[in-house]
Amino acid sequence: MIKRIMFLLLILAAVSVILYADEIKGNSSPELVINTGHSSDVYTVDFSSNGKFLASGGGDGAVKIWDAATGRELRIAGSHQGYVSRVKFSPDSRFLVSCGRDKKIQIWKTEDWSLLEVLDGHDAWVKSLSFSPDSRMLASSGEEPEIIIWNTENWRKVKIINEQVEKVDDVCFSPDGKFMASGFYNKSAYKGTVLIRDTATWSVVKTINRPNTEKLCFSPDSKTLVAKGEIYTLLSGEKTGTIFNSTSTVFSPDGKSIIASKAFDGVFINNPVTGLSTAQISLNKTYAWDIAIHPGGTLLAVALSGGTIAYVDINKKKELKRLSDTDAGLQAFYARIYYKNDGTFVARKDGGGNLTLWNMISGIRINTYRVPEKGALCTFSEKGKLFAYTGAEGKVVLIDTGTGKEVRSYPGVISTLQTIELNRDGTRLLLAQWKTVKLVDTSTWKEIISINTANNMLAKLSPDGRFIASASGSPDYNITIYNTADGKIKTVLKGHSNRIHTLDFSPDGKRIISGSGEDHKDNSLRVWDLESGNQISTLAKKGGFIYSAAFSPDGKKIAAVSTFRKVMLFDASGGSTITEFEVKGANLTKISFSVDGRRLLIGSSEGVIRIYDIETNAIIATSAFTKGNEYVLASSDGRYDATKGGIENLHWVSGNEVIMLGDFDKGFHKKGLLPLLAGYSRKIEERAPDAVDVSKQLIGKIGSVSGREITVNSSRTLAMGDKIFLLSGGKKVTIEVTFPMMTVAKCKTLNAADSGKIKKGMPVFR
Repeated sequence: MIKRIMFLLLILAAVSVILYADEIKGNSSPELVINTGHSSDVYTVDFSSNGKFLASGGGDGAVKIWDAATGRELRIAGSHQGYVSRVKFSPDSRFLVSCGRDKKIQIWKTEDWSLLEVLDGHDAWVKSLSFSPDSRMLASSGEEPEIIIWNTENWRKVKIINEQVEKVDDVCFSPDGKFMASGFYNKSAYKGTVLIRDTATWSVVKTINRPNTEKLCFSPDSKTLVAKGEIYTLLSGEKTGTIFNSTSTVFSPDGKSIIASKAFDGVFINNPVTGLSTAQISLNKTYAWDIAIHPGGTLLAVALSGGTIAYVDINKKKELKRLSDTDAGLQAFYARIYYKNDGTFVARKDGGGNLTLWNMISGIRINTYRVPEKGALCTFSEKGKLFAYTGAEGKVVLIDTGTGKEVRSYPGVISTLQTIELNRDGTRLLLAQWKTVKLVDTSTWKEIISINTANNMLAKLSPDGRFIASASGSPDYNITIYNTADGKIKTVLKGHSNRIHTLDFSPDGKRIISGSGEDHKDNSLRVWDLESGNQISTLAKKGGFIYSAAFSPDGKKIAAVSTFRKVMLFDASGGSTITEFEVKGANLTKISFSVDGRRLLIGSSEGVIRIYDIETNAIIATSAFTKGNEYVLASSDGRYDATKGGIENLHWVSGNEVIMLGDFDKGFHKKGLLPLLAGYSRKIEERAPDAVDVSKQLIGKIGSVSGREITVNSSRTLAMGDKIFLLSGGKKVTIEVTFPMMTVAKCKTLNAADSGKIKKGMPVFR
């Protein structure tokens, strides 16, 4: 009898482990994740019906997944070209769908977040998505007359409804599945219309005239419809009340209230019949675009401007927290990141006109300078110790990177400045205006040469200082190569038909690359021979305009980034593509090779630097800047570098579970990690942790602690007597499994003195 019971217990434990493993399959390798949030306004949010996940979409094109319980970021599911209009979980929580301005609908499986389908049925911007309550149908609509009904078994069209109007603003199924509402504005009649259709026949059973036509939602009993704040009884079509100036509305699960967001005024709780407000929750004058309510009925997620999401407790009527703490969304369009190719110094310009210089070896903020919000320029001397930037009123300021103090300012004001560039040792500074390009001595500001140009938009100094390349704007878009010795024209490169955004010379100065494009015209990357003036090859012809491009230190490779979030790596001799990949949800603005040529440093406007390893074909590290001028970098092998405040934005993700760093973080903190990964050759002092391969050895976290008795929530099968461990203060603390059962194992510490070092939630390794 005892043997039979033990056998059944083992079977149950095995089944439980299999089920748990199935829940996190596809993403079971732990990742160190930075809680960055979105890089521009968040426009749409939705909770899964099982209450585990929150999805969000924003102006950065990213579709992000969050752990609903902790509010920590799990992953980026994918991205759209252009901003995301709507994210929606299926009622059975099996699928997440998103749509956007790129006319596409993307579908992910929530069990492993793999991309299942990309639907291309629409010919215009897709604005709205709605699942039937049984999850068998998906309705989509947008900037065109058609509503498409999709079968979610095979994701094929089962019905196309033509509303005979210019566009359909929104579409929504009723909770009982009997009706579908669609809203559109008829320009010729100067009125809005909402049609209620019977989903059995798709025939119109009710027409509501002159309502708002966006953000449609039904009451839980399907008897009331809200159209962006206007409340209608479905049976009669009569309006019973209005919630004025709402941007989004949702019913509470019990139907006793309507929660509405109102632009800068926060969240309001309203009577479900009259729309009269019963309570207001302030969000500090942050614009609210959308809201979603957790199935539990008390937690509200609010999509906000500035790239973040607010959690609001409806019962307590107060904001709980913001889900991300980066400054990425603050006027990110004007933000920029600059860095030395060896990763030793980084300059981060936020959207508010603050430029911060960092020493990445020590992790210290050197200084912060005031610069124009728009159009500020920066440059480092790669071999020297100088940094230059354009300050207020057209001044060019030279900074010593060792002290952060001003060395000298260029006398006078320089208007229409397009480019500033220090040469490698910092002895020369290139100043390029619309009509003039100058090369000056940085020690005296003595003018070495001044060249009159034709509508210069961009300039580049060759590595040996012998040539200046000047890219002109409309109408010719030529690249003129000047000799710095006498200012005479060496050659003119002709071929581009749109604005040129990037130039780079090969290390030997014999070739130059140029990247262009705008409005889907001449999105090309071209390679030129300087001696003959002939074009050697065109490496890219589509995929967004080329924003930045660079030669490798040996001149054998060329890397580029485009506005379609694509990173491209080419063989410089033959022009063949080595690799091409998309960086989800990033506004890529800069690319360069590490000093040893083994890696790419990829910068984006939100202040993120990603490091890509060419040999392994993978992004191996990501850095970000957070509010309060904090910094954090996380590598794929579990190491990180961060300021004290930056550490708060780090956590582990194993499958769909968030594991906080806890006390073990000290063992993995490595100063100077960015320069190390960028090929910086000098030794960087470090505190080496006990050897742990996090991606292979992380198995779960501490569930509870009671003296020496511990429970461990594990994603892997454990046996009685197994020795597992955690890290406290960078040192291993070993614990022994005393009773494994299902996904929770009872354990005890081997040393009683270690009990006080163990806390709930700490990661556990094997």
